[in-house]
Amino acid sequence: MRHITLVLLLLAAAVCAESASFLAPAGPDAFGYVGAPIAANLRDVSSTGTSVSLEDDEVSSALPIGFDFWFYGVSYNQFYISSNGFLTFLPGQDDGCCDGDPIPHPDDPNAVVAGLWEDLDPESDGTIAYETSGSPGSRELVVGFYEVPYWDSGELVTFEMILHETSNSIEFQYGTLGPGNEDANSIGIENQTGTVGLQVYRGSIIDNDSNVLLSDEGYLITPTPEPASLSLLGLGLAGLLCLRRRLAG
Repeated sequence: MRHITLVLLLLAAAVCAESASFLAPAGPDAFGYVGAPIAANLRDVSSTGTSVSLEDDEVSSALPIGFDFWFYGVSYNQFYISSNGFLTFLPGQDDGCCDGDPIPHPDDPNAVVAGLWEDLDPESDGTIAYETSGSPGSRELVVGFYEVPYWDSGELVTFEMILHETSNSIEFQYGTLGPGNEDANSIGIENQTGTVGLQVYRGSIIDNDSNVLLSDEGYLITPTPEPASLSLLGLGLAGLLCLRRRLAG
């Protein structure tokens, strides 16, 4: 049934083939996570959230999620931010300098949510902030990098990693992304041991002629529900994306 569901997701996404997202549908991985493009909806908590000051190649201390979040079968209530474009749920993890690893990858860091894992330099410019908002049962944690430069090129990136209560889904939102470095960028999620993960993208954005499509778009990763529910979710997401783009056009 999962294979049938994935086909339905791909067919739904094909409705918008003429304006397809750079980040394509992915999964399911061995745990059951699947991913699909969604409409752009940058929250921008740069001024309202709690700012986090990080030096180059540094991981923050433990920060509160604000609710219990289930990730690869384990519940967490705190997280850590790496200056290099990802968050982790485990203490003592490597900062991930200086390329984004293939996902999954057994070496540290693990238990990773990678919005744009690359060699970033928030010490020199930009803002990293987080904020939990919403009513109990439907809260979301937004972890945002706003106009943070790549370490080498100095080009600025803006993106968010968003954790959703109850659904335990993970959302990525992208603002304008500069062309970046020649290093590999990784986008996706990875379990606590680096043995299972969902790689949404890995490559050098600077070498990709379509990199502009990474700007102003969204992506949603969710644990696999019942097949019928997943089919409806995929069709609904694709339909909303199509509607937004047609109205914008």
